[in-house]
Amino acid sequence: MSLAINLEYQPYVPLYRRLSDALRKAILDGRLRHGNFLPSTRELSATMKVSRATVLKAFDDLETQGLIKSVPGKGQFVLYTPPVEKAVTDHSSVEKPLQLSDYAHRVLALAKHDSIVHIPATNFGGPTAELSPLHEWRQLLFRYCRKSFLSESSELSLLSDEIEPFGFEPLRQALAAYLHRARAIRSGADQIALFSTKQARLELIARMLLDAGDLIAFEDPGYPESRRLFLSHGVKVLSVPIEADGINVNWLMEKQLPFKFVYVTPSHQDPTGVPMSMEKRLKLLDWARTSGAYIIEDDYDCEYSYGKKSLPSLMAMDRNDSVIYLASLWKVLFQVNRFGIVVLPKPLIPAAVQTKLHMERHLPLLDQLVMTDFINEGLLERHIRRTQQRLARKRQIMIYGLTKYMQSFLAVPKETAGMHLVVRFFEGISETHIENSAHECGITLTATSAYYAEQQRRQGEYIIPFSGVDEDSAEELFANWALCLNTRLQQ
Repeated sequence: MSLAINLEYQPYVPLYRRLSDALRKAILDGRLRHGNFLPSTRELSATMKVSRATVLKAFDDLETQGLIKSVPGKGQFVLYTPPVEKAVTDHSSVEKPLQLSDYAHRVLALAKHDSIVHIPATNFGGPTAELSPLHEWRQLLFRYCRKSFLSESSELSLLSDEIEPFGFEPLRQALAAYLHRARAIRSGADQIALFSTKQARLELIARMLLDAGDLIAFEDPGYPESRRLFLSHGVKVLSVPIEADGINVNWLMEKQLPFKFVYVTPSHQDPTGVPMSMEKRLKLLDWARTSGAYIIEDDYDCEYSYGKKSLPSLMAMDRNDSVIYLASLWKVLFQVNRFGIVVLPKPLIPAAVQTKLHMERHLPLLDQLVMTDFINEGLLERHIRRTQQRLARKRQIMIYGLTKYMQSFLAVPKETAGMHLVVRFFEGISETHIENSAHECGITLTATSAYYAEQQRRQGEYIIPFSGVDEDSAEELFANWALCLNTRLQQ
């Protein structure tokens, strides 16, 4: 047990009494609470550089005062519970003015907004444990946790912060090969940077490209946490409307403003689910080429597509170094890995290397080694194929239940990708009735209002994840929801 004790110098006061007084103060201050065991006599004598006899005498003194009690074979534990007292205000002290940076003031202002768009009941938008590759990941992890590997392998010295700030090079090579196969992106390992979290990717982009007062374009609706991260850097964010086939590129062209970049989720627009059409992809790339702005392509939920062939990524079609590509396998590998991935245009690599050195130098080496093998041995793509079939079945069951029982209350969605559906209730149906009836029936849904700019908030629109749908009870679940909602509307 570690305990900070200060023995005050008091002339003519025995050492054991000074130790007793210091321990008493720790108990009365609440640092040692009722039921806590004190350090052993051996440990305390070694820490305080005093004899064990001195410690024993101090313990005897505290036990006499009723502050501690000895338990044979276990040691001494605290017997005293301090009374609850009102905090004493020192009227003589002067409150120190809080001096914060402009950045701190901005993030405090942004904290006023509701930032929760995924909740624990929905696994934060991720799949259930049964759809995570826990078994395969554990087997690979055991491979690298062997003592022989730790003592003999030269791979432990391969990752150098100064030489490879973007992460473990074999992993970046594996990711480059995977992205080439899956998303038609031709990039070298030197263009790929790894991050411990998704949001760290955007932080690098913001530090590298943005100054306070700059102008950026952002999807509306769009992922609110990404929007707020950019706002925290003091930029002005203009919201671009989403249409039936993706972002309104004509809106961007008509504005003719000096945007630094536009942030888009073309594979599965977050949250509406609509994919960006090929026509708009080409038009957006042309706008970026002529305007000099970058496109931040967040390839959100690109791994799962149902019924329609997914279109190539914007970066795969880019010929002018206009696209910064963001990926994350956190939904595919939910509960085992949350690495964020950025693929950079080559001209940005030198600035990105130096920026990342100031942000994040260390990533867990074991996780990187396991991820490298997980990709190179084909386990990633095998897992995606397996879970694709399960998710397609769950999605079909949810759409069937909504169509059969809820179509008099809402428009049945037609999204063809991702792990959730966006339902839009008809006008006149109270959100209170919707949310209360869903809660009563055990259905978890999340309002999309946080995704919209404040002036564009849409009523009656909700995200319903389908990755956790129980295939056996889903029909009964939606039948009960319809009955419960209808009962509330009749009241």
